[in-house]
Amino acid sequence: MINFIYNFDGREALKYGVAESIMLYNLRFWILKNKANNRHQYPGQDGIIRTWTYNSTEAFCKLFIFWSEDQIDRLIKKMIVNQFIITGNFNQ
Repeated sequence: MINFIYNFDGREALKYGVAESIMLYNLRFWILKNKANNRHQYPGQDGIIRTWTYNSTEAFCKLFIFWSEDQIDRLIKKMIVNQFIITGNFNQ
């Protein structure tokens, strides 16, 4: 088994929760990487250029071995409702 190391911001963990902070850290990493490479950038409804990333629940389970698919699904839905993240459909 691979030994995963997880990072998160302690201030965000206190404010939003540990699970939310772990997921935000991961999403932020990929969004910043995409932004640096000028990938996955689209104008939002507010006119702001947004950089996005994506992953499946199944793939997140392989990254976060301590969460089930249901837990990840609930976590992401909670983060959307609380406006920690925004969603969109950018399929061609």
